[in-house]
Amino acid sequence: MDLDLDVQYSPSHWSKRYSKELVVSKHVEIVSKVSKLVKESIPYETISYGPEETSQVDIYGTSLSKDSPIFVYIHGGYWQELNKDISNYPVLPLVESGIRVFVPDYSLAPEASVSDIVEQIKRLGEYVLKGAAESGSRSVWFGGHSAGAHLAASLMNEKWFKQFDRKVQKIFRGLVLISGIYDLVPIVHTYVNEPLKLDEAEAIALSPINKDLQWFNVLMLKQDFKVLLAVADNDSPSFKNQTSAYEKFLKTQNMTTELLNLKGMDHFDVVENLSEKAYPLTVSIINLMLKYK
Repeated sequence: MDLDLDVQYSPSHWSKRYSKELVVSKHVEIVSKVSKLVKESIPYETISYGPEETSQVDIYGTSLSKDSPIFVYIHGGYWQELNKDISNYPVLPLVESGIRVFVPDYSLAPEASVSDIVEQIKRLGEYVLKGAAESGSRSVWFGGHSAGAHLAASLMNEKWFKQFDRKVQKIFRGLVLISGIYDLVPIVHTYVNEPLKLDEAEAIALSPINKDLQWFNVLMLKQDFKVLLAVADNDSPSFKNQTSAYEKFLKTQNMTTELLNLKGMDHFDVVENLSEKAYPLTVSIINLMLKYK
């Protein structure tokens, strides 16, 4: 285990708001409070998207018009923590702007491997894309935070995506990736890997930064597919490097990207503030999704 990498990939060490002992519990406290208010104020329904008990997704904005854009928000937690019930904090400003929001659960390590979780999120993606195409939604966007950003990026998978007909493919308009991990190899050598049990070969295979995307760009170019990447000002250097390296990689694949550095934010309040309509990242997400009329 590499102690320096442990610190680099321990977001609690880098917050300037709270001590490393407090910041995670404060994050859970904040998002739990907001999520409770969301569930009390916005009607939603819970649907199964797969055979696992954890394959449940909460859908907010069910009364919006059928052509409303859809945003799927995948929570983080290093593939081993958190859940949908405390991860609906982006919902209110998006639904108020006419965007339907899906917040899924998924299985967690050590009960599930990262490979298992990626396959589960593909089943979620299939459920959402096919349903959106059938209902007449004008666009679908997948996003996530930290490990959730890795899972969202993993949907740019050639074999999986090419199984869909053109109507389903073209409704997928982009990704919103927040303080994500796109190269899993460093994780192998940290405390994070204890429940994950990744080896280097699996980490390489599961890393979005290692995936050739020229096929995807050719397929989706006319759809103006876009990847919005965001990173916190007070993320660790390694987290910042993950985002900048992935954006550079996407550009080598001729993908359209936008990179936001959220000033004054850390790894936790970079998403806590998604509950605020005036927050720059919220504004960017809404503007991006409402672009497609």
